[in-house]
Amino acid sequence: MTFRYDVIAGRYSGAFPGVLLNVNNPHEIDSGLPNASTPPTRFGDPVVYDNATNTFRPVLGTDTSATPITGFLIKPYPQTSTNWPYGSAATFPEAPNTTDTLNILRQGTIAVYVCNAAAQPPVEGQPVYVQIVAYGSGATAIPVGALSAFAEGVAGADAFAIPGATWASSGVDASGFGAVRYY
Repeated sequence: MTFRYDVIAGRYSGAFPGVLLNVNNPHEIDSGLPNASTPPTRFGDPVVYDNATNTFRPVLGTDTSATPITGFLIKPYPQTSTNWPYGSAATFPEAPNTTDTLNILRQGTIAVYVCNAAAQPPVEGQPVYVQIVAYGSGATAIPVGALSAFAEGVAGADAFAIPGATWASSGVDASGFGAVRYY
């Protein structure tokens, strides 16, 4: 298994979902507000631009392969916390802010969580699938909006390949994180 990625030096000791990878390569980042009724909930997941509300939302069970995926939700750079006893300290949010501006990767490479990677790990250059119908249970469950290396269930009906998204490396790390290249 090979898993290649470069992380932001001095900021992370490893990759976490939503972290930009291969920072020496070009990245295109957009920003916008989360949808008030269905905001994105996981860093690294694909998002859709909702034209009706001019906001970003996660992939939903009502989406199809015709739904344009806008990009992937980026984990923000460290924020400042004044609660640290020696002044300011860098903190890393664990969940996206549901009311403030989001950062969306429109082009580049990002770390993501790969569902059920033990059954079929990512292969560099192969398509990235997003689940639109929850599949499985327990440790092998794939929720709606999650990523996997194959179409779980009925291809096209339960999951679809994200246009322009391929696996940037083969396999996953010990935490189940992989790398997606999106262009």
